[in-house]
Parts: sequence; structure tokens; C-alpha cells
Amino acid sequence: MKLSVVTVTYNSGEKLKKTIDSIISQSFTDFEIIVKDGLSTDGSLKLISNDSRLHVYSCRDTGIYDAMNQAVEHVSGEYVLFLNCGDVLHDIYVLEKVNAFITSDSPQKELYYGDVFVSTRNGVIPAADQLDDYTLITRTICHQCLFFSKSIFTKRKYDYHRFGLAADMGLYVACLKADGMKAAHMPFIVSNYEGGGVSETAETKRQNIKAKQKIMKAFYTKKECQKVVVKKIIHLRYLKEWLSCSEVFLGMYEWVAGVFDRKMTIGYQQR
Repeated sequence: MKLSVVTVTYNSGEKLKKTIDSIISQSFTDFEIIVKDGLSTDGSLKLISNDSRLHVYSCRDTGIYDAMNQAVEHVSGEYVLFLNCGDVLHDIYVLEKVNAFITSDSPQKELYYGDVFVSTRNGVIPAADQLDDYTLITRTICHQCLFFSKSIFTKRKYDYHRFGLAADMGLYVACLKADGMKAAHMPFIVSNYEGGGVSETAETKRQNIKAKQKIMKAFYTKKECQKVVVKKIIHLRYLKEWLSCSEVFLGMYEWVAGVFDRKMTIGYQQR
């Protein structure tokens, strides 16, 4: 089975090389790398390895999700992973494990997702095993750990006009809720997420909460929305959201979350 890994870049410097090197070093070899470049001027494209599986496409785009939508047009693999510049595959066996998991799964699903190691927190965040309406909207699946069937993109794209920086969530929720597709959790770490990006500022977190509300209204029934709201109240989710979006408490929230993630990592490693 052929896998495709898409990386979008614009003046990413050494981060691009770091990401590409982690893909090329994989033990599994039946893959392609699609680099969608937004007309970089920093010479970063000259830093990456010359490999026959690497294909670079350069043209103007309006941002990360527009670039990802453009990149899909060049994909030939059966499943697609979007790996951002600066993020890397967790070890050299990731694609081998992904291939083994998907090919042995029957019937095969349209989406497969794994766990993520967050570098800024030095800890693993395991994804939910089951994606019910609550976990689907409250426990974000890191898109650097999510493999989409290529067939999805004949119908769906990243709808960044509606959902902004939460367009990744908008896509997989649309697939699972509106299109009735299936997903499966791969119980291993797929990628090391660099962290510290624009999506982790207090203002962006506020924007993402509003975007998630739009996603729920777009793909959930009124009754499903009400059930999610009740669960969020019971699990103090609204308090957590408020703390994570507060300019005053954001640092403390991230510190506490980091401590929790590191404890989770110890348990993860002892499984």
C-alpha cells in the first residue's frame, strides 16, 4: 500500500529539512512526499534531500489550509498524512506500523489516527479510542497523526473559510458525522508535534472555541449539541476553556497541562 505524506512550507528554513529527513529515513519505503511550497525565498528548498519519492510544487497560496488543499491534487497514495514543517515522524518505524495496521484492518476505514508526542510539554497525548459526539468535538485529533483515505478529497476539502484554524477538525467531523465514514485509533505514537505555534495563543484558542461551535451547528443535531453541552458542564470543560483562553492564566494552565501530560506519558510507556 502506498502512503503519501504532505508538507506545506513557506520560508520554513531548517524546519523543512528536519521534517523531510524524518520521512525519508523510514524503514517502510512505499511512500511519496508532496511538498507544497508557497514561493519561498529563503533557500529552504535547496536544503532538502534529492530523493525520487520527493515531489515539490511551488505556487502562491493564501495560507496553510489552502496550501494543503492544493497539495492533495498531486497525491497518488491510498492514504494521506499532513505533516507540518518542524514536526517529525516519531521514529523510523512509524509508516511501517501504519501500513501494517491499515492492511490488517477489515473492513478498512476511511480515517486512521494515532497518538502524538508534544515536544513543548515533553509528553504523550493519547488519542481517544472511541470517537463519540463528545470526544469528537472536545478531544482534537492532531492532524499530524491522522491518515485520510485519498478518496475523501474527491468530495471534501479543508473548509478554512468557515472554520478558520479549526478547519482540520471541520474536515474529520464532516467525514464522520455528515458522510458516515469510519475511523480507527492506532495505539502508537505517529508524530512529534513541535508546538508553540500560532494555534496556541490565547486569542487563537478563543477563535477555535467559536469555530468548534460552528462545527457542531453544522454537523450535529440540536439534541446531540444539547448532550455535548451537558457533558461539558459535568466535566468542567467550560472552566478549562476559560482558563486556556485567559491571558492571565494561560501560562499556569499550560504548566499544569504539561505536568499532567508527563504523568500520562509514564503510564503510556508502561503499557
